[in-house]
Amino acid sequence: MPASTSAISWGTPTFKKDTFALEAHDGSLFEVPYKAIENQTFTARSGDVILELGTTEGCCEMRLNMRDGADVEGGIEGKNNVEGIVQALKARAKQGSEADLGKLVVKFTELNMLAPRGIFTAELYKKHLKLTGRATKSAKTTLEWVIPMETISGIYQLDDARSKGENKWVCVSMSKPIKSGNQQYSCIVFAVPDIIQETVVDLSPLSDEQKNRETREGQPMISEKMNEPLTETIPKCLKAISGAKVVSSIPDVGPFQCSDRSGKEGFIYCLQRSFLFAPNPAIPIRHEIISKVVFTDVHTGGNTVGVTFKMSSGQATLNFQGLDRNDLPALSQYTKSKNIAVEGLEKVEDEAPSDLSSLDMSSGEEVVNDEPDSDDGKKSKKRKTEGDKKSKKAKREA
Repeated sequence: MPASTSAISWGTPTFKKDTFALEAHDGSLFEVPYKAIENQTFTARSGDVILELGTTEGCCEMRLNMRDGADVEGGIEGKNNVEGIVQALKARAKQGSEADLGKLVVKFTELNMLAPRGIFTAELYKKHLKLTGRATKSAKTTLEWVIPMETISGIYQLDDARSKGENKWVCVSMSKPIKSGNQQYSCIVFAVPDIIQETVVDLSPLSDEQKNRETREGQPMISEKMNEPLTETIPKCLKAISGAKVVSSIPDVGPFQCSDRSGKEGFIYCLQRSFLFAPNPAIPIRHEIISKVVFTDVHTGGNTVGVTFKMSSGQATLNFQGLDRNDLPALSQYTKSKNIAVEGLEKVEDEAPSDLSSLDMSSGEEVVNDEPDSDDGKKSKKRKTEGDKKSKKAKREA
C-alpha cells in the first residue's frame, strides 16, 4: 500500500466526488472534504504531502508519506505520484485557481521574503493575496499561500536597519496565520528595494470603494500606472484593496537591535500605538495589551540589557536580549511616554542624561493613514503621566 498518514497505516490515496480518502483493504482509513483543505505542499526531503485543514475538530495538519511507485486513484494523468496528488487537490479544492480568485489586479515578482524566507511572487486580486515561491532558488518544493484580503489587519513600512537605506521592510500582519513547516506566521515580511519602478495595475476587477481610496493628501491611492518606489507602490496597493492601514515607525527613536528568546536577531521598532519586532519572526505588540515593560540585567555592568513585555490579556510574555545599554534611555523614555508601566530602571533614572526630553516622541510619519488600533490613540491624549501632574502642582505652589 503506497501512502501512510503515520508511516504505520498504509493505504491508497483516492479522489472521490467531494472528499479525499486514504483507502485500505477493509475500507477508508479517513476522508477529508475538499472544502476543508486550505493548503497543500510537498516536502521533497521527507517525501511528505502536507495538508493544512481548516476544521473545528482539532486536526489542523495531515502528513502523507509517499513511497516510490505509489498508485493514486483519480489523480492527474501523466504526473508523478506526489505532483499528481498536489495538483489534483488544488484543482478540486480550487486553491489558487483563476476561477476561484478572479482577474489579476497587480503582480510583483522576485520579491525577497524574510518571514517566511524565500523568493516569492505576490499576486493581488480583488479578495485575495496569493504568494508563490521557493525557500531558495534551487529548492524543489514550491510553496503557495492564498490569503484573504479581509484577514489583513495592518501594513507596516519600516527602514531596513541592515541595508543602509537600500531596502525597506514591508510587513503585513494577518488575523489568520499562514504556516510553513512547523512554523506559523501571523506577520509576513518583504525586503523591498527602494528603487523607482513603473507598475501596471488593472483596476477593472476592483469595486468603486477600492478604486476610490485616497492618500492623506487627497490623491488616488492607486492608478493604472504607478511610477514610484516599490516601497510605496506595494503598501498602497495592499491598502487600496484590503482597506488595512499603513504606518511607519516614529522618527529618531530606534530601531533597537536585539534578539528574541530563541536567539534570532532583529530590531524593535517604536510605532505610534505598538512595538514591532522584525524581521523574523515579525511580532507586533500593541500598547493596549501590555501591562508593563521590565528591563533586566540593568545593574550588572554589562554592555547589553534585556527587555520583557508582560501582557495584561493573558498572552505569553515576550523576552528580548542583547539590547545595547546605550539604547536604554531612548527606549525607556518612549515607553513611559505611552503611559506604559516600567520596572527595573530605578538606578538608571538617577543617572539618565538631562536631554532625554528632547527626543521626538511624536507619531511616526504615516504612509497612508493611522495604525489599526485607533482607540488607543484617543485614550492616550486624555491620559497624563504622574510627572505631568506633579509638575503642574509645583507650578501652582510656586
